[in-house]
Amino acid sequence: MTTIFSWIDYHRSMELNPYLMHLHALRRNQQLDLLRLITDLLIVVVYTYLLFSISPFRESPTADIRRHLIGYFLVFLLYLLSGIPRILTYGKVASRWKLLFLFCSLYFLQFLAYRLVVSDWGVSKTTNLSFVAITALLMLAYRIARRRKAKETAPPRVRIGLDVDGVLADQVSGVLPRVNMKFGTSLSYEDITEWALPIIGPRGTSDIKTEIESALEDENYVLGLKAYPGVSQASQELGRLGQVVVATARSPNSDAWTQAWLDSIGISYQEFVNAKSTIKNHVGLDVLIEDYGPAVERFVASGEDRLGILIRQPWNQEACRRLAAERLAGRAVVVADLTEAVAIVRAWRAAHN
Repeated sequence: MTTIFSWIDYHRSMELNPYLMHLHALRRNQQLDLLRLITDLLIVVVYTYLLFSISPFRESPTADIRRHLIGYFLVFLLYLLSGIPRILTYGKVASRWKLLFLFCSLYFLQFLAYRLVVSDWGVSKTTNLSFVAITALLMLAYRIARRRKAKETAPPRVRIGLDVDGVLADQVSGVLPRVNMKFGTSLSYEDITEWALPIIGPRGTSDIKTEIESALEDENYVLGLKAYPGVSQASQELGRLGQVVVATARSPNSDAWTQAWLDSIGISYQEFVNAKSTIKNHVGLDVLIEDYGPAVERFVASGEDRLGILIRQPWNQEACRRLAAERLAGRAVVVADLTEAVAIVRAWRAAHN
């Protein structure tokens, strides 16, 4: 019974809080989930131990079952340890550690009580049957309590996509000094009113999109980018609402630098996806927070249950007006910044529960 229920709950946990050890996952999450995998494998080993350690009792009802009883304490201790990387990756809701600690303590106390009884009165069939029954009742109580807790605090399953440039990173302020020096211009942030604004200066011509893409091939530029105010806190709040996926269309050459930058400014996320060779509609998102208007429009058009949020910027004003005119029933929303986007996602998620 213990093994069967554990196997069922393991698969439910994997559905809600999967391992993140693939190539696009944040390196910290890869390391945490490697520890989680090792702990989960140890749990399997202990369950195997439990199956075999009860053999002496089956052969002789008066056999000492201390070795069997200690196994249940070890199982719950490993449950607690396995919950640590889940909490660090998915938040407190990913592990019911208080419940686990309670039953870990109860099983340890049961083991101590059995030792005390055996040392004073010796092993008897009645004693063994009583403690085996207590063990089963404790496990049944744990499974019932766990399911009630699961109904009260269902882990978030919505996947929230965060663009990097124009949402988290101010790529424009970072590139303008380079552009102005290179082309002899005096462009400011507010002057960038088009996604591919032409740059015409006394020292040459180009466009802002090309210059940003070129700068993103420079490690120092990527690591030195300024973050927009409040994005770290906002990403943590989004993490409480769902699974945050950083989805960028930057060159794959900059992936390692981008992830290092995200770590350095404290962005909370569970997955990193480079969507350069695809579109963000195809990475399994429920919500997309972007600064590029056409990307938001494509996203909401690809599914009625999707929410697209456009961060207002000087270069997407036409898209902001277009989205406002289309009135996509609240599925496409324009906001000032990521902090405002959090409130929109919270309301949307509440409406869809």
